[in-house]
Amino acid sequence: SLSVLMKIVEHTDVEEDNIGVRCVGGPRVRVLQQEEVHVRDGAPPMKRATELVLDHDGDDNKEDLRNTNKIPKTSGSLTKENDNGINSADDDNTNADVERNIELEQQKRESLAELRGRCLELLSNLTSHKSIMSLGIPPLDAEEFSFWALRFVLAYNDVPSRHKWLSCHSTRRRLGFVVGLLDEFKQVKKRQREQNDRASCTNKE
Repeated sequence: SLSVLMKIVEHTDVEEDNIGVRCVGGPRVRVLQQEEVHVRDGAPPMKRATELVLDHDGDDNKEDLRNTNKIPKTSGSLTKENDNGINSADDDNTNADVERNIELEQQKRESLAELRGRCLELLSNLTSHKSIMSLGIPPLDAEEFSFWALRFVLAYNDVPSRHKWLSCHSTRRRLGFVVGLLDEFKQVKKRQREQNDRASCTNKE
């Protein structure tokens, strides 16, 4: 199951059998195995994870890469016989495949970097520096940044959306979602300014 590693930073006894805690959310983790732990008679058992791993985005944007990440198959064997009669790798084909892989990886990283930059630019235009920094310094890592940026567009009580994006394993989809909403909000503000300007001009006349 997918979970989030939480750190309890403050706790207090509210009343009998109830404890209030304040937590800080950490990285996503995937629980591989768990066990039930007896707490006390009459109380339901607690579940304790015995094996877990950090959960990161996978091969990001597989849908988009499915058509572009197909390396052309070489015709014939990947080996050839040289003048000495020794089978060696077909350097031309091998190098082309390697270069293609490197190019695709660079494109993927650049796309995420561009989305991150676009998102940060929109946030800077739409809200104050103080508001941005109130949620901490924007992470450089695109995956971490995508979760950081979601907090600007998701309501605190929108639990279904938070669960949806927590379970999403595509950095590009999360960034695209945030950028889309911010860009739409920017266009709305622009139209409102234009309407106000027209109304102001009409009043002056």
